[in-house]
Amino acid sequence: MRYLALSISVAALTASAHAKFITTNDKSVFELLSQQGGYALAGENFSAYSGFYPSLAGGSGSTAWQATALGGVYVGPSGQLSTNNADAALTLSFSSGDVYAIGGNFFLTDINFGFLPGLVQVELADGSSYIANIQSANAFSGFVSLGSAISQITISPFGVQPNAYVTATNLCFGVVPAPGAAALLAVAGLVGRRRR
Repeated sequence: MRYLALSISVAALTASAHAKFITTNDKSVFELLSQQGGYALAGENFSAYSGFYPSLAGGSGSTAWQATALGGVYVGPSGQLSTNNADAALTLSFSSGDVYAIGGNFFLTDINFGFLPGLVQVELADGSSYIANIQSANAFSGFVSLGSAISQITISPFGVQPNAYVTATNLCFGVVPAPGAAALLAVAGLVGRRRR
């Protein structure tokens, strides 16, 4: 019980609440909030893709996604999903209706995928947004829903940042588990509880 109280305190210190979402820049807090929400965690590292695409679709079932940007998208040699045009926004859409948490490394790169420090805006379909001063390609940004599914996330440079390409890596999804998996999670929760 103490661990849960400590976790909630840590989450309150490192996350900020929006109208319907909690936003955090800490991956472990994101994972904890997703698990407490009952969401199964899944990931996408884009390693199965390479080169230019007018648009790109991937994942399956609950984690199906589509990436679009003005001028198309490009996947670099290390699985970096990026816009093909500088200064364009990158949009990831989720059609399953099962995505309730989304996070990842969202940052800016130059034309050769070299990291560029700068301001990045991450916006959800309902208008909730998060602007971060990203100083590392390992910087994490995550959103966890407090009620409705996440249908879309748009990442864009914020302010004047010429020749900056929005880039995303290491996506994390929190999805509603399939009914069979949800039942197993519930049973595991009951078995794992300690008696007082």
